[in-house]
Amino acid sequence: MNIEDDDVVDIKELIAQNKASNKKVRESIKDFNNYNELIKQWNEYTDGPKGKQMRRSRHDWDCPVCKQTMNYYTHPDDPSHPTLDHKHPKLLAKHLVFDENNLWVICRHCNQEKKGYSWAAYEYFIEYTYGKDSHQYRSVIANRLKKNV
Repeated sequence: MNIEDDDVVDIKELIAQNKASNKKVRESIKDFNNYNELIKQWNEYTDGPKGKQMRRSRHDWDCPVCKQTMNYYTHPDDPSHPTLDHKHPKLLAKHLVFDENNLWVICRHCNQEKKGYSWAAYEYFIEYTYGKDSHQYRSVIANRLKKNV
């Protein structure tokens, strides 16, 4: 078998690439194993003073998606109750869980409708459900996460 100069592989470079790849896999496994802890911290954040302040600040505002007036003083299960939502879901973007640019306050009804969709899937869902000319679709497009995140 003839080996030409183009076929010669730098073993040190391959080893370095393999180490970097293995490190990413180990970090992903660690992140996955810490997901339950992350959710616990998130629940403390939303039910704590920071989350309450963010939700209370939107009392009597219109939901950015459906334009229903949100009421902080209703029961938390009420569709008009303001909730914190991740534009990019916690499971898909763990690094953005506590990033306030990734958070927005929407009514419980819209939060439940959004489910765990990625932002692109949510835009498609809103477009398909309400149409491109709807205020829901225009609102979702206007609230896209900024590029710098």
